[in-house]
Amino acid sequence: MLWEGKAEMIPPVLPFYDHAVMMDELEAAMATTEYLKASPPVQMAFSDRWNQHRQFLMMEAQAQQQAMQSGMIQNAVAQATQQAAAMAAADAVTSATNQGNAQNEMERSGETRRLVGEAQSSNGSARPSPGGGPRRPSPFNRGGSSGN
Repeated sequence: MLWEGKAEMIPPVLPFYDHAVMMDELEAAMATTEYLKASPPVQMAFSDRWNQHRQFLMMEAQAQQQAMQSGMIQNAVAQATQQAAAMAAADAVTSATNQGNAQNEMERSGETRRLVGEAQSSNGSARPSPGGGPRRPSPFNRGGSSGN
């Protein structure tokens, strides 16, 4: 119908068409001497149709590029998050190791015994009782005996 100059009779270019194949067909027709001899309105109809297909291909390419960029951004964010988590874990291990080393050094130098002794003397008793404090009566024993 394009050859007959009846472009208005052809359905519009729709998104689900195979645009690359359609463009190939139009380009093959436009490369002929018949196209070169055709009237300007017929040539314009071919050119317009080709441009419509080209627009759809450009929109598809743009959508693909945006999807790829979005995926790359998501991957970069995930990698940064994993790296931050790994660094936090390494810092926690280093901190725990340093704390353990400090406690071991305090134990070796006798600092722990000195601090415990000071705390006990400030409470008024030199040593804790072997049972951990005064004995309380058992709540289960209602009788008069003081044994547990």
